Amino acid sequence: MVLEDLDRDLLLAFLDELEEKRSNSVATRNARLAAIRSFFHYVAADPASFGVAQRVLTIPLNERTSR
Repeated sequence: MVLEDLDRDLLLAFLDELEEKRSNSVATRNARLAAIRSFFHYVAADPASFGVAQRVLTIPLNERTSR
């Protein structure tokens, strides 16, 4: 796997799976997204990976409340 494989769609599918299939809370999903964003802020410093990083950084937090 290379960095370009970690695109927005793949990461959204992962985050959705956390909530739907693994029954993780919204807070857990958002914590994972925060870690992913942190990594992609670092990745964005490389001009060759800037586009991939920018697309990932647009993934929004889930604003729903936990049940």
